[in-house]
Amino acid sequence: MSSLQMECEKFFRTLSKQIPTDWKKIATRCEISSSKIDSINLDNLQVEEKSFKFLVHLRNKSPKLLDWSKVLGKALCDEDRNDLVGQLDNFIQKVKQDAMDEDSSESQSSSTSRTPKKGSPRDMSVLGDLAVTPRQNLIKRNTKAEGRTAKKRPNISTSSEEAKLKCKRRLPNDDKENLAGTACSSPRKTEKVKKEKPTFLPVQPPPGKLKQVNEISKEEPLRSDYTKVWNDHMLDPTGTNKPQKGDDNYYFHCFVRDDSGVSIYTSCFCKYQKDCSQIYRKVKASTQEKPIYLSRFRVEYQTPDYLGKPGRSNFRLIINEWSVVKKAYQMSK
Repeated sequence: MSSLQMECEKFFRTLSKQIPTDWKKIATRCEISSSKIDSINLDNLQVEEKSFKFLVHLRNKSPKLLDWSKVLGKALCDEDRNDLVGQLDNFIQKVKQDAMDEDSSESQSSSTSRTPKKGSPRDMSVLGDLAVTPRQNLIKRNTKAEGRTAKKRPNISTSSEEAKLKCKRRLPNDDKENLAGTACSSPRKTEKVKKEKPTFLPVQPPPGKLKQVNEISKEEPLRSDYTKVWNDHMLDPTGTNKPQKGDDNYYFHCFVRDDSGVSIYTSCFCKYQKDCSQIYRKVKASTQEKPIYLSRFRVEYQTPDYLGKPGRSNFRLIINEWSVVKKAYQMSK
């Protein structure tokens, strides 16, 4: 067994431990037939051995390193195993470096010892394009260059003004204005774009007249006016941070405040949890800078010592799923 084959199988042993459950899917993406996959699965009892035999079969199917590694790398990417793609790249780079080191050591030895030893990385046709040494690449380039006219090198004595002009022709229009002082100065650094703070625009209020909280002072039926309020504080005795479930509805209580500086007790009762939760989130998220509109609510009288809370606790706003509860400001596009 050659040294490269041994290195491959060592790498396969390490890799097989990391794909014990994915090897069948990876094998399918490597275009291994289902019959071969079943054969590997039946012939081997241990899971790691199954994945190892699959990798060996893939290498035997495409002996060149660049061929099987390219197929395996694409399959690993398709299965979102990018961690293993990095290990495969490191292995290929190691093989390439070993081949270059072998070539370097051979070039320093005598002419009689230039024949590669059997089993060395240089002796492997399976290296594919990696087996071509830098010296052989140079010979190939020189051969291809024969019969072709060499490109003229620019005259070193070219004046700085001419060099500037040539650089301007090569650079994009945005970078031409950055050339100053030298023949080819570096492009201007891109200025950081400051993120603009989002702006909020007022929303069309509900129909009716704006009513301040301090103007609500008597028991009234369903109202046609509206208020612009925000959350003063939520009443959450259970600490669940969500509406409570009653006998036949869902509900929550809170205090809201408006520009008059007065807070008022507010309750919400909805038949369905979804409706109550939507209203709950809107009320809780409201602030003085981002208030909400309330419309189509009822006002109920309470005793002055109701709840023992400060503010206009002797009146209460009642809202439900038929009430209008919407944000008074929305983010501009």
